[in-house]
Amino acid sequence: MILTLAMSFARAVAPAAEVPAPEVVAPVVPDRSAPPAVRDPPVLPLAEPEVHELAPGVTARYVRVPGVRKVAINVVLDAGMVEQDGRSSPLGEGAGYLADAAAGPYDASTLQELEDLNEIDVASYLGHHEGGVDLTVPIDALPKGLELLSVVLREPTFPKTEVKRYRLDQEVFYTVSGPSSQASVARSALSYAWFPADHPYGVRPDLQRIGKLDGAALAARWDRAIHEAPITVLAVGDVPWEAVGPALTKMVEGLGRPGTPPKELPFAGPSASRVLVVDLPGQSQVAVRARWKAPSFGEPDKDAISVANYFLGGAFLSRLNLNLREEKGFTYGAGSRYGLNQTYGTFTVQVDVKAENLGATVTEIKKELHRIGTEPGTEEELVSARRSFAADWNRTLQTADAAMGAYSGAFDRGLTMAEWRAWTERLQQVTLPQVQEAAGRWFADDAPVVWVLVGDAKAIEAQLAPLGMKAEVVAPEDAILGTF
Repeated sequence: MILTLAMSFARAVAPAAEVPAPEVVAPVVPDRSAPPAVRDPPVLPLAEPEVHELAPGVTARYVRVPGVRKVAINVVLDAGMVEQDGRSSPLGEGAGYLADAAAGPYDASTLQELEDLNEIDVASYLGHHEGGVDLTVPIDALPKGLELLSVVLREPTFPKTEVKRYRLDQEVFYTVSGPSSQASVARSALSYAWFPADHPYGVRPDLQRIGKLDGAALAARWDRAIHEAPITVLAVGDVPWEAVGPALTKMVEGLGRPGTPPKELPFAGPSASRVLVVDLPGQSQVAVRARWKAPSFGEPDKDAISVANYFLGGAFLSRLNLNLREEKGFTYGAGSRYGLNQTYGTFTVQVDVKAENLGATVTEIKKELHRIGTEPGTEEELVSARRSFAADWNRTLQTADAAMGAYSGAFDRGLTMAEWRAWTERLQQVTLPQVQEAAGRWFADDAPVVWVLVGDAKAIEAQLAPLGMKAEVVAPEDAILGTF
C-alpha cells in the first residue's frame, strides 16, 4: 500500500511533458484572379421510346419525360401527297389545312373556344411524304385533349363556311397580300427558283383548282389519308402509358395500312448560278436571299458543314452577323440555315438591308463564304459550336415540345436515339481543317448559287452593275406564283 501511494505521488508531482504548439493552417481561399474554366458539357443519353403495336399498320412510340407540364402526341400518317397523288395538290393541301377547323360535334368557334380555354393545340397537315394531327395539352386537360385529337383525326367536317373562308384566304394571299410582302415574295421566289415546276417539290399554285374546292372532296381526300398509310403515334409527357395507351388504341381503330414509310425524292439542285430580282418599286429595303447546294444527311461532309453553318450564320456572334450588323451597321440581323434532308441539302443566307448597301452586302456575303473555305477558323469558334450543339441536345427534356422535336427528328430519319445522339457526338469531334475543306468544296467561288433580291429593281440593278451581276427581273405576282 505504501509503495503504491508513493508511486502515485511521484506521478502527481512529475513535470508535465512538453505539448507541441498547434500547427497553423492557412485558410483555403478560392482563386478569383480569373474566371473558372468552362468545361464542355457532356452529350446526355436519352431513353429509347417504348414501342407498342396498336393495330395492324399502327405503331406507337412512347417516352416518359419526368417533370414536363404538357403531353405532346403526334399522329403521323406515313404517306403524303407524293405517294397518294403523285405530287402536291390544292385538294391535299386544303384537306390537311382544314381538318382541324371543325370536327365531330364541334363547329369551328366551339372547337377553337375549347382549345383556348384548356390551353390545347390541335393542328392537322398533309405534306409531301407525310401528314397527321399534332396535339399539345396540359396534363390536367389530357382527357379533353385526347378527345379533340380523336375527332380531328377521324371526323373532320369541312363545313361550307370554313371551306369558303379558306378559298378566299388563298386567293387574297396569292393575289394581294403575298405579292405586297417582301418576306413572302422572297420565300416563294427562292423556292421556285430552286425547284423546277416539273419536280413534285416545285409544284406551282393552281388558283383555279383552289377556287373549286368543296367540302365533300376535301373530306374524301382526308379519308384516303388516314386509311391508306401506315400510322406512327409519337407520344411524350410525364404520364404513364396507361394514361394515353387505351385512348390511342381506340382512336386508331380501323385506320392505317401496313407498309413502309416513304423516302424523300432525289434532287440534284440547280447546275448554274442565277440572279433573280423581284421588283417592288419605291421600296427602300432589299430582301437578300442566297442559296447553295449542301450535303444531304447521308453524306460525310454534313458534320463539317453543320459546324460551318454555325460559324457563318447559325448564332448571334457568327461571322455574317458580326460583319453585316455589328461592324457595318447594315441590318438588324443576318443569318444562315443548313437545310439537311435525306436526299439533298441546302445552305441559305438571309438578310434585309437598305438598297444603297446592297452591293457591299453581296460582296461581304461572297467574302465570308470564300473565307471559310480558304482560311482556318478559330479555336474559339469551334469551342462555341461544340458547346452550343451539346446544349441544344441537353435541353431536349425541358418541355414536351422540345422532347417531341428530338424524338420525331430521330423517327423521321429512321434512327434510334442512340444513333441520333451519336451524330451530336460526332459534331463534337469536327476539326477546323475539316470545316475548311468541306466548305471549300461546297461553297467554292464557282459553285452554283441562286440569288433572290426583292426591292426596287432600278436601285438593285444600279448596285449590281459594278459587281458584274446580271439579273432577271420579275413581277412580285409572278414570284408568288412561280411563273418565271
